This record gives sequence, C-alpha cells and structure tokens, in this order.
Amino acid sequence: MKTDYAHNIDRVFLYFALIIIFLTSFPLAQGWLPFGDFRPRVLLIGIALFLYPKCFFSRDLIWLYLFFLFQVLTYELSDLHRDFADWSCQLMEFLVPIIVASAVVFGRESRRAIFISRYAKILTFVTIILTLRVVKETPDIIRNMVTISAWEGIDAVRNFWRLGVCNYSFALIMMCIPPVFLQCSINAKWGVEQCLCLFGTFFVLYFVYLSQVTTTFFLCILMLLLIWGTRKMSLSVTFIWVIALCGIVVLSLNVAVQFLMSFLGSNSEIGLHVKGIYEFISEGKVSSDAYAVDGRVELYKKSITVFLKHPFFGNVTEEIGGHNYVLDNLARFGIIGSFPLFCFFYHRIRITLEHIPGRDRKTYAICVIGFIIMACFKHIAGIDHWSYLFLYIPCFLNSFNAQRES
Repeated sequence: MKTDYAHNIDRVFLYFALIIIFLTSFPLAQGWLPFGDFRPRVLLIGIALFLYPKCFFSRDLIWLYLFFLFQVLTYELSDLHRDFADWSCQLMEFLVPIIVASAVVFGRESRRAIFISRYAKILTFVTIILTLRVVKETPDIIRNMVTISAWEGIDAVRNFWRLGVCNYSFALIMMCIPPVFLQCSINAKWGVEQCLCLFGTFFVLYFVYLSQVTTTFFLCILMLLLIWGTRKMSLSVTFIWVIALCGIVVLSLNVAVQFLMSFLGSNSEIGLHVKGIYEFISEGKVSSDAYAVDGRVELYKKSITVFLKHPFFGNVTEEIGGHNYVLDNLARFGIIGSFPLFCFFYHRIRITLEHIPGRDRKTYAICVIGFIIMACFKHIAGIDHWSYLFLYIPCFLNSFNAQRES
C-alpha cells in the first residue's frame, strides 16, 4: 500500500505532467509561449526517471529503445548524421504519455483517470472550437500547415498556432473520439450524460469533416458503424464483422461512391477525394477535376521499391514516399529494423487493454484497428497520436466505467 506521502507525490507529478503536455501540444501555448518542446519534456522525463525508474524498463519500452538504437546506428553507418535533439524529441513523443499512464494512472485509483479524462475533453473541445473559427474561412489550412512546415520551417507554423489552429496529427487522431463517445452513449442511461456523449460524437465528426482529412473521415465513419453494429457482440465476433463490412463496401463500391458523392457534394474536398479514388480503382487513371490519387500511389510505390531492394535492413539513403508509416519504416529499416517497433506497439496495446474494463476493450480494439489502417495510408508523427492512443482514450473509457459503477 502506498503511503499518503507517495500518493501526494503521484498527484503532484500528474499535475506537472499535464501542464507539460499542455505547454508542448496545445496550439495557443505552442504559438505564444517561448518554452518549445524539447526542454519541458526533458525536465518531465528526468523527474519521472528519478521517481519511477521501473516504468522506463517495461517490455514495450525495451523494444522501443531497440528500435531507436537501430535507427541511430543505421544513420551513423550511412554517414547521415542527425542531431541528438532530433532523436530525443521523437523518443519523448512516445515516452511522455506512456510514462504518465504507467506511473500514475494504470492500476491506480479511478479518480485519476476521471481527472485526466476531464482535462483531455476540455483540451480537445477547446482546440476544435478554436480551429473551427479559422477552418470556416480557410478550409484547407490544416493540410497546408504540413507543407508550410516543410518549406518555411516551424516559425511559419507558429503563426497558425497563435490563431489556435490544431496540428495535422491532432486532426488525424480525432477519428477515434466519435466512436469512443458513441460507445459511452450506448452504455449510458437515458438523460443528460447520453445527450452529451451523442453531442460530442457528432460535433467531433463535424470537425473531422471540415478538416478535409479524407482518410480520417472515412475511417471514423467505418469505426462508428463497427461500434453500433457490434454493440452486443464479443470481441472475437467483432473481428469477423470487420471483415464482412469491408467485403460489403468493396462489393458495392459503385453504389457506395455514388451515395457518398451525393451526400458530401461532388465539389467538396472530400467528394473530390472519393471521386479520385473511385476513378483510379475502376479505370486506373484520374480525371483533371478529381483528387490526384495516382500521385499518392506513386509515393507508396517508392517505399515499396526501396523495401524490395533492401528487405532485411532497409536503406536510409534512398528516397521514399513519406506517406505511409508502415511502408516507410520498412523501407528505411527493413524487416529487422522495424521488428522492434512492431513489437513495441503489440506489447503497449496489450498492456493498455489489460487496464481497460472488459466491456470497453472492444471499443479500444476498434480504435487500434482504425489506427493501424491509417498508418497504412498516412505518415504518423507528433505527440497527439500517442497521447490519445495510450493515455486519453484509455482514461475516457475508464472514467465512464467508474462513473457508471458509482
């Protein structure tokens, strides 16, 4: 049993960790405050290493360290030197939410999960509201921030953060929030709680639609269908339902595309994406007024070509597509180098599932399925992905369960 002193240490560390996450991920804080990402996270990791050293040597993190060690050795042997700060920033994006979850949330009193859940909801909805103010006037601003960051640097992006515009990674991971809220509304009793959950479901879905992140929008719709269709099914039956639903979509592709085009509007950004995808699948080419899906496919082919040429150890000197998290890692580091990364995800997801109530594990599994599919079509980077996948969403599910039981 922990003493009152240890509980107070945990509580203070949790508050401090959430402040650091706020300073290094909330758009307004990133835009106006001069702290940056590196130093606050180093300070947090240093304190956590002193207070909770065992959390840094779990099985999943050992695999993560091996993956980063392989990256460092690969780049050094290829004479492509990267700054230590770059490696550290990338590693800390994983470590910060995982250490917070392992040290002071998982296996602890439910009040902490409830507190983090409320914190994450406020942070999420405030970020969405601030972003929507700008998105309504400049619909493609979230997508353009990626290009601006690559060509003009972080200082140019800081101007958008000062307006409250979210990062691209935030818009991507939002696909998991409507399914979680829908599941909570299914579990809730009729009343204010269920109405709030349903409002959150459709509000975040509306944001995903306006963000013009096509992959995220369609995955969100698929996940909502899975949550509703499998609400009385077990986890094993859910996977069968996933395969059946994907088969139905493929077999009725023409009907599905026509429906989506009429529903979304043929001139909308997402409507043009749908048109481009359908034309490429059915005809192998894309018309001038549709989204250039063939360009995206060429990026995938680049990564596949590099991987097939160097299947075991990869090659970091050749150009890759940069638009597929799975293929890009296989191309850079091969099967041997990517194996530790896949092992890390397997063990981390398994640990997270063990700390989620049984009835809600299926919801988290569906979020993981959606994330895996997204990783096969998008580049994954940024702390938002790991904060929601490994900390916020588990706390959402645990807090709803704790409030239900009480």
